[in-house]
Amino acid sequence: MYEENIELIRSLIENQREPYALLSFIGDTIDAMRTDVEGIRVTKEFYEAVSRIADSLVVIDQEISVDSE
Repeated sequence: MYEENIELIRSLIENQREPYALLSFIGDTIDAMRTDVEGIRVTKEFYEAVSRIADSLVVIDQEISVDSE
């Protein structure tokens, strides 16, 4: 369903595009997923994947914090 978005995100990462553009597209993709997940059941695998996203957000936050000092 979101294969094209995910491939584009991977391409943006591979080509080291601007962080703002990359995070914006990731955010747009997550917003679309959030709409589709409304009212459906998810598995433990979903929560494990979201946990990996949270771990990645910690690293991104550290990168942003170091650069803004």
